Amino acid sequence: MAKRRKFDNTIRKQYEQLTPDQVAQRWRAMRPRYVKWTCGFLLGAVALFLGNRALPLNQGTVNVINVAFQIFCIFAVMFTVLLGMSFIFGGRERASSAH
Repeated sequence: MAKRRKFDNTIRKQYEQLTPDQVAQRWRAMRPRYVKWTCGFLLGAVALFLGNRALPLNQGTVNVINVAFQIFCIFAVMFTVLLGMSFIFGGRERASSAH
């Protein structure tokens, strides 16, 4: 337990010592992952919705598909929010201006 606390304190100190540019760089580095996961969960939610509408299923299966659809929607919203935060806190990539 003490080892875990020491590790947590080390990580906390590293984050506290980051400059605003380093924080923005970390947000920009995570952006492609957020895009990928957002698209994945959105496609999964659409597939579950269309599958539920198109296939004649019994009530037990419909309940399972509805729960899976809700979970996919929650994760899609979560990753959309994270993607938005990456644009807010990460800003845009700065193009090197070589004149």
